[in-house]
Amino acid sequence: MAMRAVGDLQAGNWCMMLFYIRDTDAARAKLDAVKAFSPNPLRPPKLGLDPFLMDVALHKSLAYLWLGNLNTKCLVPLIEEACAAAGGAPSDFKAVPSLPLYFAGEFRDFLFGVELMGEMQAVAGFDAGECFAVKMSAFSMLGEGNRSEVHDLKKGRVRSYATSRAGLRAMDALPSSAPTFKKAV
Repeated sequence: MAMRAVGDLQAGNWCMMLFYIRDTDAARAKLDAVKAFSPNPLRPPKLGLDPFLMDVALHKSLAYLWLGNLNTKCLVPLIEEACAAAGGAPSDFKAVPSLPLYFAGEFRDFLFGVELMGEMQAVAGFDAGECFAVKMSAFSMLGEGNRSEVHDLKKGRVRSYATSRAGLRAMDALPSSAPTFKKAV
């Protein structure tokens, strides 16, 4: 029994949040107005790095997480649901995983990301549907279920889903199976 339980644990089971900002001039201007600790994430970097290559690196990292961590199997449908809740398509938004760093400088644990969002909203003043976060909770030790959530920075939590190990395992390496997640609570 103990060996089976240990074998059921997945590598990299930790809480993760991914922030998305609508890629518009208005959102760029709001981020420009923030007294920040790093360059505006919606502006091209001044280091001469190709924005396309930066997006490729981000999406390769997300693919690695999707393949290696059970709790991120729900990432694809969560992003689709979050974009729909914000009134747009995934192509209307830019993934900005470093958004808390932009506002707070040093920020390491996305377990506390929800608490920081109110301060981020107070500083930037995002409109509803302009900036949101997708949060994937970790599974508790030997636990079967967890929660995944979508938070709009202005409106707060707009979606919450119960996920299970069994449901996420059914998706496994089949992204086309991911929409079954939408049937969750």
